[in-house]
Amino acid sequence: MFWKNSMAFALNISILLSACVDGVELPSVPRTGDMAPEIQAEMLETGEPVLLSDYQGETVLVNIWATWCIPCRVETPFLQETYERFQDQGLKILGISVDSPGAEDMIKSFLNENSVTYDIGLDPSMTSTDVFSVVGLPASFLIGRDGTILYNRIGPIAEKDPDFESALEQAFELE
Repeated sequence: MFWKNSMAFALNISILLSACVDGVELPSVPRTGDMAPEIQAEMLETGEPVLLSDYQGETVLVNIWATWCIPCRVETPFLQETYERFQDQGLKILGISVDSPGAEDMIKSFLNENSVTYDIGLDPSMTSTDVFSVVGLPASFLIGRDGTILYNRIGPIAEKDPDFESALEQAFELE
């Protein structure tokens, strides 16, 4: 009996949700093979605007994160190690913090604690999360020299993620 009631409840919720979005076009999430959308942030160190297209012709890992996000904090040392490992092959990392306005000192402190040397942009309005249709943090997108997304992940990248390793190898074999 419980199973039948649960199924009926789930069916009703599904119908209600589909009615709520009927005629509404939901944003499409950029997928592997898609061209990366343009995003803009403000460089933490200089305050200058930075566009994703500024990295055109380079392999760049865009990582959208925040200091209040525990998985983001855990992932940061791995990203720094990855940057150091592939920097000589041309890997760039653009970490985009979506922390609130005025959090610059906290961001800098966190980055210093983790010896982060890759580029950090600020996006307190969280525009980048909208553009990439991000539903959770961290969110990472490895973008090839031609601007196509080679890898994407919502959640922290695991150190031995075979898909991430394969995408990195693909990025540098193509160069």
